[in-house]
Amino acid sequence: MRVTQASDKRAVFVVTLLLFLVYLATAEYSNPYGTDAFSNAAQARAFAADQDPILEEFDGTPDDRFRGAFAWFTQAPGGTTSQYPPGAAAWGAVFYLADSSLGERTATWTTGEGEVEITYATPSTYVPAAIAAALSVAIAIGFLGLTLHTQFSRNSTIAAMVTAGLGTGAWSVASDKLWQHGPAMMCISAGTYLASRDRFAAAGVAFAAGVLVRPHTAIVAALIGVAVAVSRRSVREISTLGFISFLGLAVLLAYNNAVFGSYSLSGGYSAVFSDRLTSVSFQVFAIRLVQSFTHGQVGMVWSSPFIVPVIWASWKHRRDAPDWAIGAALGGIAYLMIQYRANRVTGGSGFFSYRYPLEALMAAAPLFAFSARSWLADNDRGKRLLGVTIVLSILAHGFGSLAATNL
Repeated sequence: MRVTQASDKRAVFVVTLLLFLVYLATAEYSNPYGTDAFSNAAQARAFAADQDPILEEFDGTPDDRFRGAFAWFTQAPGGTTSQYPPGAAAWGAVFYLADSSLGERTATWTTGEGEVEITYATPSTYVPAAIAAALSVAIAIGFLGLTLHTQFSRNSTIAAMVTAGLGTGAWSVASDKLWQHGPAMMCISAGTYLASRDRFAAAGVAFAAGVLVRPHTAIVAALIGVAVAVSRRSVREISTLGFISFLGLAVLLAYNNAVFGSYSLSGGYSAVFSDRLTSVSFQVFAIRLVQSFTHGQVGMVWSSPFIVPVIWASWKHRRDAPDWAIGAALGGIAYLMIQYRANRVTGGSGFFSYRYPLEALMAAAPLFAFSARSWLADNDRGKRLLGVTIVLSILAHGFGSLAATNL
């Protein structure tokens, strides 16, 4: 019996809801919360409490002895604030409106001066941060399901959603704490879905929001526009998508000027990241790209082995995907190249496996799905191989989602 479009949408909703509940059940709700995620949660609480980027309760903690120890705060002209773009914290602030109270924590760190004990402010609860993280990832996977459901069977759509939602760092990292990854994935997935429906103005809005989370997600929007323009011999789509996506960049520049006193993309980041984009050697860059797959700690191959056959399928059957899916995947590759030119491959510690490739994997997910379908047609051996690697991936990230706080 043919599955109707309506029932497919219901299946997408049900899977999205179930993933959200799984994410909530395995999310982190207590200290130590991780430096990046703590920075976002503290900024989100401040946005909710007084609609102000300045964190008076953390004055003094940008001290170099503690920078990166429990948070990434920096000194702006108006006071202490998070070094990150405002998008992830703005998303989290919606949930912190329910409880923006403060608590405190005392911890000991080893510095150049020996062990130092410090008592610092924290959000009194991480429940809003957990909901924000879990919901953003669930929505991202939900949009993937909506992107696929009109062209795939219900079972294939569900399989793609479950693989993306449970077989990657979407579960063990992005939904675990309020990283930037969940909101960025949500924006990328929403923008790709809207582009797949030729709603390029609305896609531009989604990608503009993504720029406020992680500015280099703009490359995904750009390459979707380029791919569609080349395929359809029309500049209308790229003009619409590009112009509206650019508004996100304009908002980010305005925010950075208001908070940090400069119309810059880097905002509170040190100049080292932008300097690396042009100064890092090709050899170092190439090594980082290889390590993104093979590194013992953060290599994608070890915890998400299904990536190997789907990348092979994507190369072999790349012409079987629509233009917007090809553009999104190319954007994901370009995103990852920018990421690894500007930063190290590990992305820190305190989480399971990889995190930097998450946005790229979200962008490439539709191409993976289209290509895998073509590759698996009348290919029983391929179906068994992909099935086994998907199960192994889900088991790995299931372990990671429960064990990450102990890493």
